[in-house]
Amino acid sequence: FPVTIDKSVDAQIQNLARLGKLGYHLDGDFSDRETSVFYNPVKKDVIVAYRGTDLADKTTRMKDLWSDAHILTGTQKYDKRFKQALSDYGSIKNKYAKEGYNVNVTGHSLGGAIARHVNKHNQGSVKEGVYFSRGSTPFNAFPNPLNNWNPINPVKWLTHSGKRNLPNETDISNRY
Repeated sequence: FPVTIDKSVDAQIQNLARLGKLGYHLDGDFSDRETSVFYNPVKKDVIVAYRGTDLADKTTRMKDLWSDAHILTGTQKYDKRFKQALSDYGSIKNKYAKEGYNVNVTGHSLGGAIARHVNKHNQGSVKEGVYFSRGSTPFNAFPNPLNNWNPINPVKWLTHSGKRNLPNETDISNRY
């Protein structure tokens, strides 16, 4: 019988294949539905990628929306997913740092906010944090140079100004 693959799953498989060609391997011990950990034994490099909000997945929809609500109100330090990310990062760091690996964090939207939270609380052990259209609270969106409102298109947010809040981070979004 014909097998249909969800386009998002197909895209994930293609991305994994690209990372494999670059020498990265998935670390199954730390990877799950919300976090993917890739390591490159030649480069001694680790990428911790956090998944963003997925409203299509009924099993994680409410958890993601709850985390988004914590971002919106600036209370993400109390959110279970943010706490779990900090705990998991500690384990990842313990495994790879002793072997001389550099650990990087990244994510999109909710995942970008989680990556930034992990980076902020682990300065000195995260080599680089790269965030794509990360979620933020409206209370810090306007004065924060990394989250600028686009007056020409009020629905769009710009999240790259060339400035950095932490010395090892880059905040990127689509250019509008």
